[in-house]
Amino acid sequence: MQNTPARATAGAQVQLRDAIKPFFDGGQPRNLILHAWAGTGINEAVMSVLKGFERSSRVKVVCVDCWRYSTRMAVYSLIARAIGEMLPRRGLARDEVFDRIIEMMEKDGARLLLVLDGLEGLFHNGEERLLDDFCCMGKLFCVVGITDDAKLRARIGTGFTCYEATQPDGKIMLGDMERQDTGGSSPANLSEEERIIIDIVKTGPKSSTDLYLAFFRKLKRSRRQIRNYLSGLEAKKLLFIQTVEGANPLLNTRMIRLNIGREVA
Repeated sequence: MQNTPARATAGAQVQLRDAIKPFFDGGQPRNLILHAWAGTGINEAVMSVLKGFERSSRVKVVCVDCWRYSTRMAVYSLIARAIGEMLPRRGLARDEVFDRIIEMMEKDGARLLLVLDGLEGLFHNGEERLLDDFCCMGKLFCVVGITDDAKLRARIGTGFTCYEATQPDGKIMLGDMERQDTGGSSPANLSEEERIIIDIVKTGPKSSTDLYLAFFRKLKRSRRQIRNYLSGLEAKKLLFIQTVEGANPLLNTRMIRLNIGREVA
C-alpha cells in the first residue's frame, strides 16, 4: 500500500503524541525528529496535535522557524521571551544566556516544549549544538524537530528518535503535476534545464548559490536563465523557494526545496 501524504502525517501524529504526552503529564520527555518532504502538511499535523493538549501554565510551547532564527542565541532569545525573562541586548555570552534561562525555569517550575521547524537551518549555519544543549536538561525541555533534509538523520545524536514520515521505499517524489493549476505538466515534458534542477535538489534543500554552482557543472546557462527556470518550477508547484534573511538585504539567500507527490524517474 502506498504511503500517501495523509497516511504519512497520521503516522507522524501518533509518534508525536506518544513523545510529548509524558512531558505534559510531568514525566520524562522523548525528543523527536520528524522527517517529511515539504508539502506533506507535516507542520499542520504537528500543530493539530499540540492543540489537542492542555497547555498548563507550567508547560510552555515555543515554535521556531530555524531558517529565520538560525542561531543558538536567536532561539535562546525566543525562549527567554516566552518565559518572561528580559535579556540585555548586549553583553551576555551564549552560555550565560542559557544559564539564566535554566535558572528562571527551575525557579518557576516551568517546562518547555521546543518545536524546531526547518531544523536543517541550524545545521546550515553550524548551530546544531543547540540540540545537545537541550537534550542534557532532563525534564525541563522536550524537543521536536521537523526537517525535509534526509541527510540530517546521520548527524543527529542518540538523544533523539527519528521518524520518517515519507515514502516507504525512500524514493524521491514530486508534486501532483496533473492538477489543473499546474497546466497539466508531467515529468515527461520538463525541459532539460528543469530536469537538471530537479536532480540537484533531490538530495535535499539547496541554497541558490549551491544550486547555481551544481547547475554550471552540468550545463552552461546564465544566472538569470536559471532564475527563470526556478520560477517556472515554482509556478508548477514542483519546488518551494524560501528567502532567508541575512544581516542586510545584500546577504539574503534563497533556499530551494523539492515538493512531493508523484515519482519522477
